[in-house]
Amino acid sequence: MLIFMGIIGAILFMSINPLRWKNDLTKEELLPIILEQAIRFIVGGIWSYIGIYYVLIDATFSGFAIWWALPIFIAIVIDGFVIKNSYDIKNSETIGKIWLGLGILGCVIYIFMITIYPASTMKERYKFVKEFVTVTQSNIPDTDTNNIGIVSEKTAKRTGGMSLSNFDNSSMYKDGTYSKQIVNNDTKWVSPIEFESSVKAIGSDKKTPGYLIVDSNNPDENAVSVKSNYTYMSSAVFSRDLARLVHFKYPTKIVIDSWFELDDNGKGNCIVALGQKKFFRFLNVQDSIAIVNPDTGEMTKYNMDEIPEWVDIAFSSNLAEKYANIYGGNSKGFWARYFAASDQFKLTTWTWETENGNISGDDAWSIITDSNNNMWYTSDCENLNSSNKSIVGYIMISTKTGKITYYDKVRGVNGKAFGENAIQLFKEKVGWVPVEPTIYTIFEQITWYSTIVDENGQIQKYVLGKVSNGEIAYGDTFNGAINAYKKLLSADGLVTAPSASSESKKVTGLVERIIVGNPTKILIQNSDKIFVIENEVSPYAQFTVNGDNIEISYNDTNSTEVYAYEFFNKSLNK
Repeated sequence: MLIFMGIIGAILFMSINPLRWKNDLTKEELLPIILEQAIRFIVGGIWSYIGIYYVLIDATFSGFAIWWALPIFIAIVIDGFVIKNSYDIKNSETIGKIWLGLGILGCVIYIFMITIYPASTMKERYKFVKEFVTVTQSNIPDTDTNNIGIVSEKTAKRTGGMSLSNFDNSSMYKDGTYSKQIVNNDTKWVSPIEFESSVKAIGSDKKTPGYLIVDSNNPDENAVSVKSNYTYMSSAVFSRDLARLVHFKYPTKIVIDSWFELDDNGKGNCIVALGQKKFFRFLNVQDSIAIVNPDTGEMTKYNMDEIPEWVDIAFSSNLAEKYANIYGGNSKGFWARYFAASDQFKLTTWTWETENGNISGDDAWSIITDSNNNMWYTSDCENLNSSNKSIVGYIMISTKTGKITYYDKVRGVNGKAFGENAIQLFKEKVGWVPVEPTIYTIFEQITWYSTIVDENGQIQKYVLGKVSNGEIAYGDTFNGAINAYKKLLSADGLVTAPSASSESKKVTGLVERIIVGNPTKILIQNSDKIFVIENEVSPYAQFTVNGDNIEISYNDTNSTEVYAYEFFNKSLNK
């Protein structure tokens, strides 16, 4: 179908000048015409090849029109000039003017379709996207603090990058896009190994060597390097390019997006989002995915209601962001977006200035995992036409279905303001910036969470802040930050209930063993727990000695090692 479409386009690009083929053409007149037609057919064929093989135009009427209409109409305009000015034949000027008019009209229609027409469909596009949205005034679901992925993508990339040398000929490769997913019931960052450049991908025997796994809950754990051989990848070239492979398998579909995911057996798969164009060419609609074996190229297509259970992300993040912004920015119509309509919004993105230059978020999204191992794209929302730094809502989108939940009563400081407040805390530290600010509900309070990383992506601090007013607490470890945040909430008289997976307890006893540091670790007689006390909880913990009588409040979990949020040394009365 794609080849047929290309041949038709090449033929239409040839001259259809009705006066060239008069019956009395001499051999000398005929040869230049044949040569010109051959050149135009070849140029048309090259244009078809570029569209089909590189641009990946889908084999539909709208795909054909968007790629071929303008050059064909321009060719007709050229033919009109030729007919009008180069022939001394009866009616040639009239025919030339008609031909010229048809070409110009076609160009005008084309320009109209790519400029004015999209605006006229905005209302219908909004109605289409609105079907994905549920608006709720309920609270954001509570977060299990043990289920927060504390390692950002930037830190995961740093950790993974240090493990590239585990692969042979590592200078040929780079880590690819990191995607968060569930691996053996734990949240991990997974990145395929990609070719470092297109030049290094050339060669029929060239394959990528595997993938990396980075723990999203333990910043001190090294990346796991898994070796394999993958032929069909996003960074491969020619017939081994992943998008091209899928495009030729399903020529009537558009290739929307792709990412890498592991199945339940740890086998790497390329997930490719497929769909159609709606409203001529101005809205992508995902209707299926193709799961591709990156080694053999074998693939299976699944409709969105048939997705295998192991697939954590089935809906394109780029499309989710597009839908959310269409919904938020057009509730009052297309033209209202240019005026200060208070209930129209966009997803918050951020750019922070540091002494080293711009630090920009890659996109609007963070990905969170709920207690049922469902994954969600999340973002705060800001007013469409306002430059202030406040939230007008919060959005969660299912990574499997694309269904959108909009919490329209969430108010407070947005990700930009939280990030800038965090920067001010450590402004003397060159290159320290917060990454991936994410909203959770912690201790029944809507809370910002982020890590502060240096210019190499290494975590330096953990930061939590109240969405309501931007107040911040931080620690050298995640649990230290949680304890500091609980103290902040206690000082404000707010609810300080432990997370859903833990119970608040208090223990009193004599110190049996102690390791002094930050954090300090203590064993109490007749207890099998190891109690961890951050300096932020109590700076006096490091002066404790064996035999001291102490009192510790902590959130009990199934772990042997637990973090205290209150500490009192009765022997020191401190």
